[in-house]
Amino acid sequence: MSDMVNNTEYTLRKLEARDVFVMSKILGEIGIEEIQNCFSAEQIKHFIVDDDKNKDEDAEVAALGFSIVVKIAGVVLMNLEKCETYVYRLLSGLSGIPEDEVKTLPIDVFGKMITEVFKKEEFKDFLKPVLKLFNLAK
Repeated sequence: MSDMVNNTEYTLRKLEARDVFVMSKILGEIGIEEIQNCFSAEQIKHFIVDDDKNKDEDAEVAALGFSIVVKIAGVVLMNLEKCETYVYRLLSGLSGIPEDEVKTLPIDVFGKMITEVFKKEEFKDFLKPVLKLFNLAK
């Protein structure tokens, strides 16, 4: 999706392997237990089950995935100060806008960029192994 920043069009590229490191730093600064507290174990289990097993439940899984992403976005926003530097770094890397400029974006553009990251399909793909890794789906 393209948008304008300081009269310059930007597009957030797809999330890639190199983004995992800064995204992990963001989650680490927030605290994985804070994210864990947003969900029941059953919700997380259902979200991380292989997509092939959920073909008949696509709408339910999509709704649950959206719910999880929205809750995580809320946790990140509530803890933005803790991970400020890493959020600037992530948005800069995804948009090609220098970090110093990301820091001075109008608040509506900054918020929109954050929201776009959480809506990316690749973000959900990142969450599944992270949730498994931290055994949040016991």
